[in-house]
Amino acid sequence: MTKDVELLASYWTIAGGALPHTDREYSPFDFQDRVQAAAKAGFKGVGIWHADLDHILERRTLSEMKQILDDNGITHVELEFLGDWFLEGERKNQSDNRKRILLRAAEALDAHHIKVGDFYHEKYSMPQLIESFATLCSGAAEHGTKIGFELMPFGMIDTLQDSLTMIEGAGAANGGIIFDLWHVVKLHIPYEEVAAGAPEVDRGR
Repeated sequence: MTKDVELLASYWTIAGGALPHTDREYSPFDFQDRVQAAAKAGFKGVGIWHADLDHILERRTLSEMKQILDDNGITHVELEFLGDWFLEGERKNQSDNRKRILLRAAEALDAHHIKVGDFYHEKYSMPQLIESFATLCSGAAEHGTKIGFELMPFGMIDTLQDSLTMIEGAGAANGGIIFDLWHVVKLHIPYEEVAAGAPEVDRGR
């Protein structure tokens, strides 16, 4: 195993008592304390969930957050989560509002990527998904970050092939797929299929 791998502590790894899909998705622990703990454990990156970002910004500025990250040697930042980005109507409007916040934070924190996806098995045509993903990537490029689609069992697309079709159709250099081992196993996707379908792996900067 290579010795120069730099690990990122995803948001739920260090979120403490935060509860997914509730009104308490933000961590009860201070951002600085969590970053310090992650750095002390040897991590070089941290994840930040959108609800936690909102909660932190009630007390700190983005520049203060960046200083805390820099002071603790954190060089990789993952921002999440954006849903409903491929819809229309009010839910899309709310998604656009969240997107603006995440993009602003991505630029200020020098985030590696913003994670996007779907939790509700929404069904939309592939041409619309391709166009929507391309739009996301274009906006992210203007802020110096990437878009990662997380392949999940409950997404609007839940196969590797459809995910690749969307990514390749968008044709964006800063767009790709995020593979979570738990989701890959739940979807019964063979590891060999993942390796064959996604040979270029982005391990960071």
